[in-house]
Amino acid sequence: MNDKATIGWLFNLWGRQVKIIGYLAIVIGVIFAVSALFMDVTVATSGGYRVNNLGLMSSRQNYMIFGGFVAIAGIIIALVGDKLKASGTSVKCPYCAELINSEAVKCKHCGSDVTPLKIIANTDNTGASDRLADVNVKLIAGIAITVFAVIIVAIMFYRQ
Repeated sequence: MNDKATIGWLFNLWGRQVKIIGYLAIVIGVIFAVSALFMDVTVATSGGYRVNNLGLMSSRQNYMIFGGFVAIAGIIIALVGDKLKASGTSVKCPYCAELINSEAVKCKHCGSDVTPLKIIANTDNTGASDRLADVNVKLIAGIAITVFAVIIVAIMFYRQ
């Protein structure tokens, strides 16, 4: 496999890797938040009693916040990340459906001859908004609020 084919293959994996990274971040965030719930925040005293330690309670709170932020970032990456991979100068090959440069005469993936497209230079900045046109912001916000609500309810039940 030559270097150009390797780079093209890695570039095409980027869309799938973004989703995997997002899912991985969700799992890591939830693990941090749940493990923070089970942290022991008490210390033993000389009389055999256990008392709450403010430093350990603060550490638990920090782990909960960190886990929540990582989980929310993972949700956003998983939902929006694959929408950002296509650029305005790329088109799909009609034979193998892989992304190639719009001015290419030969597909770098399957080797078939393609006709280059003439793209008129776009002076306004609508490329980013076109790629994000089908992103459901209400769904992302709803999932983020649900994650925070689950974490808060878990804290409330844990304290009782």
